[in-house]
Amino acid sequence: MLAATVAFSIDAMLQVPREIAASLSQGSPNQVQLGIATFVVGMGCGTLFAGPLSDTFGRHKIAIGSSVLFILGALLSARAPRLETILVARTLQGVGAAGPRVVALAITRDLFSGR
Repeated sequence: MLAATVAFSIDAMLQVPREIAASLSQGSPNQVQLGIATFVVGMGCGTLFAGPLSDTFGRHKIAIGSSVLFILGALLSARAPRLETILVARTLQGVGAAGPRVVALAITRDLFSGR
C-alpha cells in the first residue's frame, strides 16, 4: 500500500476526465487535466517534508498520518461540487501520497544496504 498510492492515484484519475468535465467543467473540459498536475505538485511538495519528518517523528507516525491525509483528499475529491474543489483536494491527496512513498523507501534503506 505504501508504494502503490502514487500509481493508483494517477491511474484512477486518467480513467475519468470526460465524466468529470461533463459534470463539473462544461465550459473548459481541458481544465480537468489540472487534477493530475495538482496531484504531482502536491506530491513534490510533500516529498520535501516527509523525509525529515519521518526521521524526526518516526516512520510509522508519518506513514499513518500521510495515509489519513491521502484518504481525506480522496473523499473530498469524490464529494467535490466544483472543479476548483477537486484541484485543492488533489493537491492535498498528493501531499498525503508523498509520505507513504518516502517512508517505504526509507524503510527499505534502513533494512538493507548495498546494491
